[in-house]
Amino acid sequence: MEQGNVFFFGPFRLDTQKKQLYREDHELALRPMAVAVLHMLIERGGELVTKTELLKHVWAGMYVTNTVLRVCISEIRRALADNAATPRYIQTVGREGYRFVNQTKEEELVSVPEEEETRGEFIVGRECEVQQLQRRLTSAERGTRQIVFVTGEPGIGKTTLVEQFLAQIPTRRGNKIGRGQCLEQYGEGEAYLPVLEAFARLCRESGGSHVVTILNRYAPTWLLQMPSVVPQAEFAALQQRVQGTTHQRMLREMAEAIEALTATTPLVLLLEDIHWSDYSTLELISYLAAQKERARLMVIGTYRPAAVIGGHPLKGIKEELQARGRCHELAVPLLTEREVETFVSHCFSQNPSAVKLASVIHRRTEGNALFMVNVVNAVASQKMAHTNGHQEPWDSIVDFDVPVNLRQIIEQQLEKFTIEERHLLEAASVAGTEFTAAAVAVGVGREALRVEEICAEFVRRQLFIQERETADWPDGTVSARYGFIHTLYH
Repeated sequence: MEQGNVFFFGPFRLDTQKKQLYREDHELALRPMAVAVLHMLIERGGELVTKTELLKHVWAGMYVTNTVLRVCISEIRRALADNAATPRYIQTVGREGYRFVNQTKEEELVSVPEEEETRGEFIVGRECEVQQLQRRLTSAERGTRQIVFVTGEPGIGKTTLVEQFLAQIPTRRGNKIGRGQCLEQYGEGEAYLPVLEAFARLCRESGGSHVVTILNRYAPTWLLQMPSVVPQAEFAALQQRVQGTTHQRMLREMAEAIEALTATTPLVLLLEDIHWSDYSTLELISYLAAQKERARLMVIGTYRPAAVIGGHPLKGIKEELQARGRCHELAVPLLTEREVETFVSHCFSQNPSAVKLASVIHRRTEGNALFMVNVVNAVASQKMAHTNGHQEPWDSIVDFDVPVNLRQIIEQQLEKFTIEERHLLEAASVAGTEFTAAAVAVGVGREALRVEEICAEFVRRQLFIQERETADWPDGTVSARYGFIHTLYH
């Protein structure tokens, strides 16, 4: 909805005259170029806006690459808490461009009550995982490079964990934190996209001039890919300096720039969803890990194990680094029933049924953090809807739907499997949360040995199922038994 120079959508409003984005009454940090991109997309709501149109309109008369636009889109999505895989506002249309879709529901247009606001900020568990990250940071501060892969299924809370850790880093001492987001792309994708985003942000933050100086001296090829932080008068000269750049030179430049940048202060580089990363970024991570020179560097990469299947390059790179002791993996666990109880009790502290409700929610969600929060929000909405005094008992509410965004992520994973693998999983889900290979073999009309081979491969790749004890059938058949990792997959 538009009112003069202000556009309203969901809990947000964009004031085009002030060039400012708001969430309710709170200002959101968004650069002028990103505001201009969002403005153009909103004005053309529902229409495809090509990359060429956006570049010509927003950066008229300037030479910029698609990388700059992608960084802008990523910045907008971060401000809107949007997701490229399941967009509510900004949809990627193949390789052509973007579309403003505004998929918010009517109830999402209402301001969030104070009780619900605190629910999203309260975090339970993860103390042990945060401590592990803090120990890695301590090693990095002493000059030992740290590469940490934070892994877990969709919705388990990888980003929340990392952000909780980053919030505890004292930036007042000059510690720098760079954030880059990998996006699911068609084809090969733009090289080094999340790294360029992270360093472009560092260049624009307080003390960013020092980062620009370091890049200009040690990594001019990289700086050229960030035209928004280079004065226009210096751009042509920079282009002349980097003519004939090779792939190997870019790796060497960034390694030297990081060593210079971390000579006095640590740098934490967060790269999210690296299962979508371009190969060049993964190669850079491997290259940085292999360097023997001291650097106060900590690289954190988050990814979903189920997305790293087959010949995915991340799988080989991670295994090689692990074999050489050059990286660490931190698997984020499901929340325990006690942790779910703590969360629910915090959200509904005035209700005596909170403990019973927590038990129901844990059984339904099995401790998946995002699923749990969605269920709590649904319960809160039902609670607020009952105004006639006949409130439904919370402990009887058990049929909560899997959140749409999680369901879509799981469906995307299934699409990458073969038809045989999908048929096997469908038959297994009919058999129950636990099943035997022999029972599934009957359901799909295949040999039990073949079913066991496929299941063993799923287990090895930590996809959907895990091994249980063997099962003895009445006819003497001994069959392998498996169970779904989480109720989300059943």
